[in-house]
Amino acid sequence: MTGFPKRQYCPVALPDATPALLARVARELEAEEAAAEASAHNASRIQGAAAAIETGPISIDFSAEAEAALADASSEDSDDFNSGESDNVVSPDEEPSEDSDDTLDDAPAKPTRKKAAKKTKAKSAPLTAFPSAKSKSKPVAASVSEPSAATALRYTYKDDPRLDWLVSFLKKTAPAKVLLICRSERKVLALEAAIKEKHNLNIGLFHEGLPLVQRDRQAAWFAEKDGAQLLLCSEIGSEGRNFQFAHHLVLWDLPLNPSLVEQRIGRLDRIGQTDTIKIHVPYLAGGADAAVAEWYHFGLNAFEAPLHGGNDYATAFRTRLLELAVSYGEGKLKKTARAQLDAFIAETEKFRDELQLKMKQGRDRLLELNSFNPTVARQVIDRVRAADADPLLKKILTDLFDHFGVRMSEHEDGDVNLDANHAYVEGFPSIPRDGMLATYSRKRAIAREDIRFISADHPLVQDSIDLLVDSPAGTTSFCVLEADKPNLLLEAVFVLEAVADAKWHVDQFLAPTPIRVLVDIHGNDLTENALYTRLSADVEDAPLPRFLERPGFNGTLLKNLVEAANDRAKTHTLTLKKAARERAAAVLTADLQRLVDLSKLNDNVRPEEIELAKKQVLQVRTAIEAARLRLDSLRLIVEGVEID
Repeated sequence: MTGFPKRQYCPVALPDATPALLARVARELEAEEAAAEASAHNASRIQGAAAAIETGPISIDFSAEAEAALADASSEDSDDFNSGESDNVVSPDEEPSEDSDDTLDDAPAKPTRKKAAKKTKAKSAPLTAFPSAKSKSKPVAASVSEPSAATALRYTYKDDPRLDWLVSFLKKTAPAKVLLICRSERKVLALEAAIKEKHNLNIGLFHEGLPLVQRDRQAAWFAEKDGAQLLLCSEIGSEGRNFQFAHHLVLWDLPLNPSLVEQRIGRLDRIGQTDTIKIHVPYLAGGADAAVAEWYHFGLNAFEAPLHGGNDYATAFRTRLLELAVSYGEGKLKKTARAQLDAFIAETEKFRDELQLKMKQGRDRLLELNSFNPTVARQVIDRVRAADADPLLKKILTDLFDHFGVRMSEHEDGDVNLDANHAYVEGFPSIPRDGMLATYSRKRAIAREDIRFISADHPLVQDSIDLLVDSPAGTTSFCVLEADKPNLLLEAVFVLEAVADAKWHVDQFLAPTPIRVLVDIHGNDLTENALYTRLSADVEDAPLPRFLERPGFNGTLLKNLVEAANDRAKTHTLTLKKAARERAAAVLTADLQRLVDLSKLNDNVRPEEIELAKKQVLQVRTAIEAARLRLDSLRLIVEGVEID
């Protein structure tokens, strides 16, 4: 699959719900929205009380109105989470096809309401009163604690056809991974208990009541091939977690804030998704959830295309949508139901078109044209893929870990477990005390966010190399080379470094550059001599003390060799600095001129940006001129002499 993942909306309209069940679902929606609004009004109080977390729970209060709504929602519910049997199971034949012939480049079609309206009308209870278009939001004042609100609202799925559909769906799709997101921890626990009454399967839980470590483990278990088939998430599961390896998303309920719904879908609709995302929305025909689902699908097209401006929709429609949905579910809307719902959705569609036009007009086309070059992008992607496929990085790190005593165990799937507790250095950088699970596979890391991806850019690579470079190990060596005539060679490696603040990005033009120099006892530069191109393969280690005992060798001789090598390195330095200056001038001067030209046409280019660009030109030039040469390592080579 290439490009962005496609979305497929899979509505599941469940008929024959009892009036009592429809009323209960409507009251649940009302209570949950009251609690959500009260929490939003108390956000500033929560932040102010953050310091009290360690000493006791923070009390988040709702009003008596919210308390009453929560109590009403649970007044007819059982305290038991277990659900009973029900014959209202949707036939597998009614499930949407798993296959999709659509191409990725096709834009999602705008939902058509005529057929859907007839289908809903046949299955839905009559509708009656529609809230006025002029109704305004009445914020719920805050006054009851969050714990008491959560306790007041209990969920039961006895005789709920949605549960029977879910169990049937899980059996049908097994072993495919299914992510289910609902609004609260209590709902997650109620669903878990109800599902286990009907079907024995591996269920993962992900909610705010679990410690962070436990949530990580549950997410990792869900990601494993033989792990949990279903992950039950509260709203916290839609925040920052990635489950792109799954292709089925069940939205058990729908909050009246479109941003939250888009955030939920975003857990699957992200980089690494390889298939069409099937979004399943089970709802009771004629219920409050049916009205909300229709509004999302036909009014916003939120299930089949990315939605922008979610908070704008919530501000404009949330209060009226809540009143409509609750009245719809409680059977207060009668003969005018369909027309009123259609009118509300049509108003939403018009608002959506106007908002999208406004966003489109606000785009900076000139900036977009200059910010993306397909040819360059393809070259970068090809280079990244080539780097990922190169085994050199793994070999180097394996040798480094072995050198420093870091224990590395490789699993069958290619994951590596790193343990630095017995390393030869204290506090090995970038590896936690409890170890680290890592992989060299980008695809594997995208699918499992709990596994670290090791690339050349990972801090572990740079830290390990720095640890070796900063240590005395490997900086000096002594060896012999077979030859017809005796000679003494010095191979030295210098590093040309530009010292500057990282914000100027001097390394873009002059990165730390090694300079290899090979000189002999006569001061001859043999660096490019073809006879010495394979020194590392031809030389052999030898005992240095025995050589130092030989007559004719002294410290002055070695000093002269180092000075000769340093002189040759300085010559190379001049060439490198000149090339760096020319690259910097070509790039930075062009960038500066582009900003100056743009400032004449575009008010978005600020004078501060131009001044910063001028300063960067000066700072980079100065840093390149001041780059210094550092002796990094050397090797003394005796040629044509046997040393026992």
